[in-house]
Amino acid sequence: MAGYVIRRLLAAAVQACVVLVITFTLVRLTPGDPVTAYLSRVQSEASVSPEHIALIRRQLGLDRPVVVQFWLYARRVLRGDLGISYTQSEPVLRIVFSQLPYTVQLALAALLIEVAVGLPLGVVAATRRGTALDYLATTAATAAYSLPRFWIGMVLILVFAVRFGMFPVIGVGAEGDLVDIVHHLVLPAVALGLAGAAYIARMTRSAMLEVLGEDYVRTARAKGVAEAIVLRHHALRNALIPVVTVIGVSLGRALGGSAIIETLFGRVGIGSLLVEAITQRDYALVQGAILIFALGVFLVNLGIDIAYAWLNPRIRYT
Repeated sequence: MAGYVIRRLLAAAVQACVVLVITFTLVRLTPGDPVTAYLSRVQSEASVSPEHIALIRRQLGLDRPVVVQFWLYARRVLRGDLGISYTQSEPVLRIVFSQLPYTVQLALAALLIEVAVGLPLGVVAATRRGTALDYLATTAATAAYSLPRFWIGMVLILVFAVRFGMFPVIGVGAEGDLVDIVHHLVLPAVALGLAGAAYIARMTRSAMLEVLGEDYVRTARAKGVAEAIVLRHHALRNALIPVVTVIGVSLGRALGGSAIIETLFGRVGIGSLLVEAITQRDYALVQGAILIFALGVFLVNLGIDIAYAWLNPRIRYT
C-alpha cells in the first residue's frame, strides 16, 4: 500500500504539472491585458499613459516571451511561491488559503447531503424494485440530476429566502457562530448537492440490484439470516465499492461547482475568488486558485482509492 500511495503522489505531481501548463496557456490566450484592466479600475483612463503601462508590465515580467514567463513561474511554484496577485498586491498562496476553508465547508456540506439523501434512496429503490416507491425514487433522482445547479439555487432563494424568509441569501455567517454558519450554509449546500444525491441514488440502486442477485446473498437468505443483516453486511458493503468512486467524483465536482454557487449566494470562497480573478484578468491569482483546486481533487481521488482497500481487502494494488 505504501508503494502504491507513493506512486499515486508522483502521478499527482505529473498531473499537477499538466494542469499548470494548460492553465498558464489558457490564461495567456484570454483576450485583454491585465495591466490596463487593473489601471482602468484604479485610475481614470486619461491619466494612464502608455509609458506607465509599459513600466508596470515590465515590473510584472509580462513584457518577456511567454516561454520565459512560464519557466520563471514554474520555478517559483516548485519553491511553493504562487506569485503576487496583481489586483490585491498580496501573495496568491495567502489569498487562496484564506478562502479555502469556506469552499471546503460548502463542498463537504454538499457531499453530506449527497450521501445522506442519495445512499438511503438508492437502497430503498433497490430493495423495493418494481414498486411505486422504486418508480418514485428513480423519477425524482432523474429529475434532480437533470436540473442545472444555478437554477436549483435560484428556486431555493425565491422560495425559502424571499417567499418564506427561512434562510439568508448572502454571506457565510458570523465567524465563530456555528448556528449562523449552518443557517447560511443550508441553501447553497442543497443547491450544490442535490444533483449529486440523485446520481448517488441511481448508482447505489444499480450496484445493490447487482449484488442482491449474487449467490452469497441468496445463500445467506437461505440460511435464515435476517434481511437487515443480509443487506447491511453482505449487500451494502460490496455495493459501496463503485458508489465510493462516485462519491469521490462528487466531491471533486462539488469543489468545481462551488464557483457558480458561491457567486449566486454571495459567498466568499475559492470559486467566487476565481470568477473575480478571471474578470479582472489577474493571471497569478487564476493560476494559483486552479492549481490548488486541482491538487485538492487529486488528494480526494487518492483517498478514494485507499478507501477501496478498507471496503474490499481482496483488492491489491500493484
